[in-house]
Amino acid sequence: MGCSDETKRPSANVSEVSHPEIIANIPDSLIAQSGESPFTKPIGKVVGSQRVARTCSSTIAADNVSLFIDSGAVSRDVEISILATTEEQSGAIPDHLANLTADGAVYRMLPDGQQFDKDITIAMRYDSTALPYGYTADDIYTFFYNEQTQMWQQVERDSVDTQNQIVYSRTNHFTDYINGVLKVPES
Repeated sequence: MGCSDETKRPSANVSEVSHPEIIANIPDSLIAQSGESPFTKPIGKVVGSQRVARTCSSTIAADNVSLFIDSGAVSRDVEISILATTEEQSGAIPDHLANLTADGAVYRMLPDGQQFDKDITIAMRYDSTALPYGYTADDIYTFFYNEQTQMWQQVERDSVDTQNQIVYSRTNHFTDYINGVLKVPES
């Protein structure tokens, strides 16, 4: 299998990355890797899936989310999937966190709990029309659901592409992800 050493960041338009839309059952092997957590059950629509080789860079792209995984980020070959799910199927999003993910989705990355040997990039679209009054795109971050604390936590942001409404973030593990703004209480 031939592959490149590093993933190249595609054009800022995530939807320009060639991808098939996958509407299929989740493979039993992926469910087995995912564990039994009620927050990470493979419930939702599979929007992207690919086997990622330890020695190759990979891009997994869907309409509103893409993953960029450099070679050496996984310690073994693994099947990776992106599911579009909802808040009801994930952790509750508190009132002070506005979900700005395009289509209001929650993206579940599987296998749940997957740890990476080096950070990967998540590129997720946001809905600028859902920005609360007084906030800008610079206030948008990607958040992950921490099953231990049962709270949404901010991910390291790489950049925001305001023209194409995409937040690029870095992470070293899989769980549920959204784009959002932490709202400060009014005084």
